[in-house]
Amino acid sequence: MQCPHCTRPLKKVNEYIPTTCGRSECQEAGYRANMERVKSKKRKLKPKAGAKKANGTLWEEVPGGLMKMVLPKEPFRLRVWWIPQVPMKAFRVDVKTIDEAKLLLKTLAQYDLFQYENNIKPDYCNTGGLETFEDGDWCEWCDHETGDSINDIMKA
Repeated sequence: MQCPHCTRPLKKVNEYIPTTCGRSECQEAGYRANMERVKSKKRKLKPKAGAKKANGTLWEEVPGGLMKMVLPKEPFRLRVWWIPQVPMKAFRVDVKTIDEAKLLLKTLAQYDLFQYENNIKPDYCNTGGLETFEDGDWCEWCDHETGDSINDIMKA
């Protein structure tokens, strides 16, 4: 087979199909031809202003013809917080349901206990809970009907 840019035979460097003879001029010509081919197939990824994704993300037009992604203000109304070793800072994980929160809290507690029993942690003092987003702020969750916290529900 011949190089498409000159009359020399194609150079096989590895198991991939060779495209040029290996000369820098032919490689450059092949690169430019490939870039032109790809350029003509590129899709325009600019979303329309006001377009909304399933998760609530919006697109807004900003000066200069650019689009800005606007994330929803509160994607989840519940989140688990966990401190694996007091007085560390808590980390938080968004959850969708109370059952998902209970499962996550039990899993984190069992993981810490496993580490303690297998001498990974010499000692520990952990704590966790469930927060809800109300009136523009995160606060500790409780059942509005019974007044029970997530800890009360998990003990029952």
